[in-house]
Amino acid sequence: MSDFAQRPPSVDTLARRLASSHDLPHAVLVDCARRAIHMQPQACKDLAHQLANEFEAILTQDVINATGVLLHTNLGRSPMVVATSGRPLNIEFDLRTGERGSRQTAISEIVRLITGAESAIVVNNNASAVMLVAAALAHGRDIAV
Repeated sequence: MSDFAQRPPSVDTLARRLASSHDLPHAVLVDCARRAIHMQPQACKDLAHQLANEFEAILTQDVINATGVLLHTNLGRSPMVVATSGRPLNIEFDLRTGERGSRQTAISEIVRLITGAESAIVVNNNASAVMLVAAALAHGRDIAV
């Protein structure tokens, strides 16, 4: 077998193959491809699909609200119109463990990958954003709000 046949595919080629079966941002697919090639160069195609599947599993997905709470915070409160099923979406539960998870897990990873930042945090209101910026810029000092 030639040395060429033993080489893993390029990151871009593998990411584009993943795009045909995964509806994730390109930056996430590139990250899955890079990690798969780094971890298992000879079996990277299957591993890349597995990593993409795991990433999709932590994103919002349809769930059945059997909690007895009509508008459940951890299930996105009321069903989102964009959901094709009209069912509640998992926002904060870790479906693998059945325990409360973090809203930041998937979205911060997507923002981090797209921007190239070390880390990211996403908030859903202006007060939170102002507090985070003020805390970062005025760390250890007084600030007039």
